Amino acid sequence: MLEPSAKGRRRLRSTRGRLVASIMAALLVVLTIAGTAAVIVVRDRLIGRVDHDLESTSSSIVAFTTPSELAALGQRPNPGASTQATIVIDATGSTLVRIPAGTSSHPVPPPDLSNYSVADLVARAGTPFTRHAVGSSITYRVLATRFGDGDVLLVAAPITDQQETIHQLVTIQLVAAVAALLVIGSLVWLATRVTIKPIEDMIGVASAIGGGDLGARIDTDATSTEVTRLAEALNAMLNQLEDAFAAKDASESRLRRFAADASHELRTPLTTIQGWADLYASGGADSAEMVSKAMDRIGRETQRMSRLVEDLLLLARLDQERPLDRAPVDLRAVVADSVEDLRTNEPLRPITVELPSHAIIVAGDEARLRQVVANLLTNIRVHTNPDVAAHVTLEVDDARTRLVISDEGPGLSEEDAARAFDRFYRSEGSRARSSGGTGLGLAIVQSLIEAHGGTITLTSAPGRGVALTIRLPVEPNITDNPDR
Repeated sequence: MLEPSAKGRRRLRSTRGRLVASIMAALLVVLTIAGTAAVIVVRDRLIGRVDHDLESTSSSIVAFTTPSELAALGQRPNPGASTQATIVIDATGSTLVRIPAGTSSHPVPPPDLSNYSVADLVARAGTPFTRHAVGSSITYRVLATRFGDGDVLLVAAPITDQQETIHQLVTIQLVAAVAALLVIGSLVWLATRVTIKPIEDMIGVASAIGGGDLGARIDTDATSTEVTRLAEALNAMLNQLEDAFAAKDASESRLRRFAADASHELRTPLTTIQGWADLYASGGADSAEMVSKAMDRIGRETQRMSRLVEDLLLLARLDQERPLDRAPVDLRAVVADSVEDLRTNEPLRPITVELPSHAIIVAGDEARLRQVVANLLTNIRVHTNPDVAAHVTLEVDDARTRLVISDEGPGLSEEDAARAFDRFYRSEGSRARSSGGTGLGLAIVQSLIEAHGGTITLTSAPGRGVALTIRLPVEPNITDNPDR
């Protein structure tokens, strides 16, 4: 059984053969029609000239000569050479005059008129017709004309030269047609081979992709043919398919890693709860102080699990692209309230705030936007010392809000900065879970910002702090007062 590529190439070869055969057949029809028309036109012109000469000769003889004078002329010893034969027949069918074409020493056999009666000749008078010579392959054009006394004048001219010319023309056309078919057939075969080569390349690429090589592409040239444009379109489609497969693989990888990380994160508090429960069940918590401590630890780990499950549910909802609540939100008020909360929790931390004097209105979920700003400010509080300065700037830039929240803390390494938005990722300096963090904070912030049609970027370097920049679209058709 043939491989797909071999089948495709055989099919292409037959397609090329059918295409060339169709073009050759069409060309043969055109050449045949054109050649036939040319032969007919040339033949009519050559025979027409002979017929015109016959009419001129007949008219002159009938007008200026009598049958007896023709008979006397024919009896001359050396009448000279003639290109026409002259015959006069009376009403009874007897031949009165017979002057052959050629010379007296080499006469040309006269046309064979044995099958024609006088009545037939009279009926054909004025209309030239064709007859062969007696006992010869010579062909004549014959014109019958009546004398006034009833005799019939027959003037005949051999058309052998004209027929040879026509035969030569037919031979030349046949040779030219065969040469044209061979040359044009070869050119068409080469042209179709060049034209169909990209299709053969497409078959090869399709076979390679079917074999697992998703990076295979079709070579294209600078020409703008339909096949080239098809190859470019297929390459674009293959790029999208490769990107889609890569995205699918990356998504599956993230999902597996996410499930593994979630299981690990949930296992830790569950282990703690199970340990304290087993201690209580075995009688190890034999005092009120130990029971209180066990219940406190179980309660804190339960709360931690609850926060983790809520974060996971929120991320799952955002991953499914479920729409958030949409309403006019004053982002300036959201930022101001979150900064005030940070100042309340850490009154000694130096904070600089730059807010516009007017409201900044965006369309979104106010509770989620407050969660975003609160998470970023909480990160500063959790991961930096209380004396590290924080900076908050809100402005409108090119019809988009620009919120920058930064600190002057120790910063992040290049690897930590690149993976800061990964789920469950913690930098080396924050591996401990004493703060209650789940490693989902920045992942949730990024998902929430993207769900609002915005972007978030992080810049950092060791010893230079961390800066997070959020951009959100401003709603130009909403008033500055969201409560109005």
